[in-house]
Amino acid sequence: MSPRSRLIALLALAFLVALAAWIALPPAAVQASLELPGIGPGPDRDRQRAPIELATVPRSEAARSPLVAPDEAEFPCLEEGHASVSGRVVDEEGTPVPGARVVLLAAPHAADALAVRGSTVADERGRFDVRSANPGDVWLTAIAPGLRPGTRPLAIEEGFADLAQPIVVERGVAISGRVLSGAAPLARVELEAVGPRSARRARVDDQELAVVDGRVEWGALLATTGADGAWSFRGLAPGRWVVRPHAFRCPGAVFPPGALPPEAVDAPAEGVDLRIPAARLALEVLDDGRPLPWAEIEIEYDGARSTRRADAHGKLEIDVSPGEGLAIVVHAPGRVPTRKVVSGPARGERLELQVSAGPPAPPKENMPWRVAGGAKTAAGK
Repeated sequence: MSPRSRLIALLALAFLVALAAWIALPPAAVQASLELPGIGPGPDRDRQRAPIELATVPRSEAARSPLVAPDEAEFPCLEEGHASVSGRVVDEEGTPVPGARVVLLAAPHAADALAVRGSTVADERGRFDVRSANPGDVWLTAIAPGLRPGTRPLAIEEGFADLAQPIVVERGVAISGRVLSGAAPLARVELEAVGPRSARRARVDDQELAVVDGRVEWGALLATTGADGAWSFRGLAPGRWVVRPHAFRCPGAVFPPGALPPEAVDAPAEGVDLRIPAARLALEVLDDGRPLPWAEIEIEYDGARSTRRADAHGKLEIDVSPGEGLAIVVHAPGRVPTRKVVSGPARGERLELQVSAGPPAPPKENMPWRVAGGAKTAAGK
């Protein structure tokens, strides 16, 4: 091949490589190169078009190839006829409230039931996307423990809607105090605070909401006393609340359901002590005159039952309701349960009782046996 032919072949190869590189460039790069000064129709066009700033392009969009399908998380699907409401939940300082429950409640009209139409949980930045198959008039409500619910009436339509302003959950007011048995604090007493009664109420998870004075508030809340007997309810609307016992799980006391009467409290309030009249019952479980350790002792108040266990010396000492009739049932392994009915001691007094375990339980046999040929076999074998 002559030198001239070699030169022509090299030029043709260089042209093909340049053409392939040009085709491989993204459209944005091609457009930017066409708009460089000195390239294109003339200087007027260069002055009229602003240069592209890559920093203003979202990273996901800048990095996405036209041949790659978009991430479904960035473009969530929405079923036909459904509505999606997105936004944020913050407190009064504007701090995001992660884990807040966001619900869509049925239309805010007096004749409508307060039903849940959609529910979701805010993420770690307080963002949410709640969806509903029933567009229309709703209460958009955010709730979080210890905070007053935030509510916004909305008329939602089919499709996506982004809230310009976040939903704010407020501190509200609080009521607090202690539960005492005589002068001793009672731990693990479950209390319930019930707000103004309303015909329009809704259950969300294990919590109750109610419409009060034209907005969604807590309808009822639960709290459990600590080791010092302290309790508190926070995030309440100002006004009258009724605090009443929900359950007694105190290891050192057994009370009937009505031992603690309901207490009306005007929120805000603190230092509200709920006192339970009590007496002391000291039990010792015996087996043929000897202490029986670890026996289960069941205390019954008119059908209400609670079980405790004796210690290694067969003893149990608990607070009980004074003057109440109660039954003591002893359960011991291999023994027939025994039941003894007594009258509780007077208020502030201590009563010592000895209770005996029952006789040995008869052996349990699943099938009859017979002796055949000196060997014990099941009947019919």
